[in-house]
Formats: sequence, C-alpha cells, structure tokens
Amino acid sequence: MTHQATTYRNYHRLLSLAFVLLLWFPVMGFVFDLDPTPFSDRGLARPPVMPHSLRDLSWTHKTTVRYIKDRYGFRAWMLRLHGQIKVRLCGVTSNPDVILGKEGWLFFAGERNLDSIRRVDPFTQAELEEFATALESRRRWLARQQIDYVFVLMPDKSTVYREYLPDELKSLEAPSRREQLVTYLRENTSIDVVDLTNDLIRAKNLGDLYYRTDTHWNHLGGMVGSSGFIRKLTTDQVDKLHPAQVDDFEFQSEPIDGGDLARFLGLKFDMSDQDVRLKRVDNEPAALKTSIEYTDIGNQDEVVTNAAAAPIPKAIIFRDSFANAWIPYVSRYFDQAIWIWSYDFDCERIRNEHPDIVIDQWVERRLMTVSPSSIAADEPCVPFDAQTLHAKTETAAHRTTR
Repeated sequence: MTHQATTYRNYHRLLSLAFVLLLWFPVMGFVFDLDPTPFSDRGLARPPVMPHSLRDLSWTHKTTVRYIKDRYGFRAWMLRLHGQIKVRLCGVTSNPDVILGKEGWLFFAGERNLDSIRRVDPFTQAELEEFATALESRRRWLARQQIDYVFVLMPDKSTVYREYLPDELKSLEAPSRREQLVTYLRENTSIDVVDLTNDLIRAKNLGDLYYRTDTHWNHLGGMVGSSGFIRKLTTDQVDKLHPAQVDDFEFQSEPIDGGDLARFLGLKFDMSDQDVRLKRVDNEPAALKTSIEYTDIGNQDEVVTNAAAAPIPKAIIFRDSFANAWIPYVSRYFDQAIWIWSYDFDCERIRNEHPDIVIDQWVERRLMTVSPSSIAADEPCVPFDAQTLHAKTETAAHRTTR
C-alpha cells in the first residue's frame, strides 16, 4: 500500500470518527449534563418518577419526553445555529410554522393559519349552521338563568397587519372564516357578537398593536381591544361604562428579547422586540391595582380580578392566551371577574358562581381547527337543540347588569 493510499485511508477514518462523535455529542451532553444553557420558556421539566400504575405510565412518558427535550445536550445552541444559517444567511424560514414577513415582522403559519391567511377553506353552510346552533344553545341555557352571553373574536396578527405579509403570499377574494361566522351569527341568532378587527385596524396609527416577533398583541392592542369591547357591549347601564381612551395613558416602550415566533426559529436572543406598557394618567383603583399586575397573569390557568364599585357585578370569561394583555383593561368593569384559560364551557362552574355575564373569547385562528360538533360534545347541561337556530323571537336576557 502506498503512502498516499495510507494517508487517504487514515483521513477517512478520522472523518468517520469525527462524524460519530458529532452524532453522540448531544447525547453525551445530556448524560453528563455538559450543556451550560438548557432552556425552556415554561421552566425546565423535573425528572420523571417511577410509575405505580398503568394510569401513571402515560403521564410518566410525557414527563420523560419533556425532561429529555429540555435537557438534550446543546439543543438550544443547535437550534440557534440552524436558525442563523437559514434565516440570516439564506433568508428562508427555519420552521414551517413561521412566516418571514417584511421589515422584521414574523407571522404564525401553524394551526392551519396559513390556510386562514390564504382563505382557501371557507366554512360550509352546514358548518355555519352547526356553529350557530351550538353557540345559541349556550346563550339560551344562560338566558334561562338570567345570565348574559357574549361571544368575542380577536383577530390574528396577519389579519390586522396584512401589509407586512410577503408579497408571494396571495389570498383569495373571499370572506375569511371569521367574517363568515360573525355575519352568520348576527343575522341568524340573538348572540351578542363582538369582533374587534375593525377597532384594531383603525388604531394602527397609534403604534404597533402586536409584537413583531410574537403571535400575540401587546398591551396597546389589549387596551384598544378593551375599548372596542366595551363600546359594543349593550347594557341597561351603558352610560356607566366608559371605554378606555388613549389619552388616559402614558406609553412606555422598552426593548425585549424576541417572542414566541423568534423562539420557534431558534432566534429568541438574536431578534428583539418592543414591549409597550401603559400607565394610567389618573390613579388606578386600589382594588384593581392589588389584584392584577402585568407580569402576574402569565400562563395561569385561572386569574381572579376585583374592581371596587364596577358597573358589572360578576363575570366568568373562558379565554385563551390572547386575553393576557386584555385583562388589565377589561377587568376594571367587573366587581369580580373569573378568567379561566379554557375553551371548555364549564356548566358546573357557572351554576356554582352564577355570574351576571359569561364571555367566550376566541382568537381567530381557532376557527381553523375547532369542529363545530365538538363545541357541545362535553356540555350535558346545555341542550343541543337544532330548533333554536332561527328562533329569534325569544327575548334575550337582561343585558349584562342588573
């Protein structure tokens, strides 16, 4: 064997060894805890415990997967490198759930939001009727207990800031699912429907209403949304409800790390955003000030707020994460508000609390994934009565306050 052939063979052996070591590098990092920067937005998962039953086995599997995922050696570093190469160097997304928009704006493509943006899958007539029947059944069940019902839809960022979507992302000239459902509910049911889209579009001159690197709106968007909600709320004491105005607040903006969409790209610490905070010019009601803070809402499953002498005694709000920036501004209108992070309509909780109003708050993209038949599936207390859809003669319950 010649010297050249031996050198060539040794080179390939070293290359193969380096490749194997590279493959095992993350595993060794996990086993020997070599990664100095394990990362998880929700906090690092705790080590799994030994299951004691078959029922525990499923939960143990989930906790094990989460534990390994959080601590997999150098995972955050590799995701960051992957994002830097694809996004920074190649100008393409490193995650199919993220759309790279113009001027640093990122948009969510997951949960069929891309189909929502393109408007390629509208509701059928049967789906609209089924949605309306299910929601009208909720309203009627509440009305029999003299409880008001309001259905609130919050628009996706891609709906409010369409101008920042990439030019190649075209939409059909057709109504969105949100527009379809809002129109149908208003024409065929007695449900109080609040769609905040136009309020937000009109307020874009105030500044960014959504985080550029996150799926959610910021506190300026939450304030605008609260004002639009209160203006559209029909009540017996409507004069007592004074929507928040821009002049009621001082704006404070500070730079922050990138949001959830930047994290999806592995670039949370490479992208920045602006966090807009609003400080009331007048004094905050003491009861409200002690019950809620910007940073305390977080990912809590349930938040209870109190505001002394508010015009509406008690409310239950079934909500999603979009309500986080909405709560500080809407909560001042309720003596007590129970904010439950769930889309489930908890009939037993409503019976026990007996609120004056129940609010269903949905973000627009939920309309792309929820099945209308599933809305009433777990609601044995609410009769799914197909005859109620077009019956608008029943007098609605008293509006919001007594």
